[in-house]
Amino acid sequence: MPRFRKNEKLRGRKNIESLLKDGKSFNSQGFKVIYRPAPLSAPPIQLAISVPKRIFPRAVDRNRIRRLIRESFRRYKETFCESLLKNNIHCILLLVVVSKEIPGQQETHGKIELTLRELGSRLLKLPPAKDEPSA
Repeated sequence: MPRFRKNEKLRGRKNIESLLKDGKSFNSQGFKVIYRPAPLSAPPIQLAISVPKRIFPRAVDRNRIRRLIRESFRRYKETFCESLLKNNIHCILLLVVVSKEIPGQQETHGKIELTLRELGSRLLKLPPAKDEPSA
């Protein structure tokens, strides 16, 4: 059973700021997706999830949405990572929820699957990242 491991979580202010500064973005299925290729020394994919307080003022709602997204990502991560590794691509990813509705579990699974497919097709068009020393 695939897990969402600690090293797959995008953490650290410097990493997130560099992603926001240098990353490319697109909107898909109620998410704003910000991504960029990562050095090959990093895990195949690192993910951060942002659920804005402005859209969902209740912490209970924000936490539920994050849980649903993590579970959906964990479910489709294996096939997504296989396709990335076949093409020798690693990426850093930030999902920002822009939809104003709290989605159900099945709806979230479908949205994440479609979003990952679109991200995969966009990553194949990018040049790979150079190996950089980790900060």
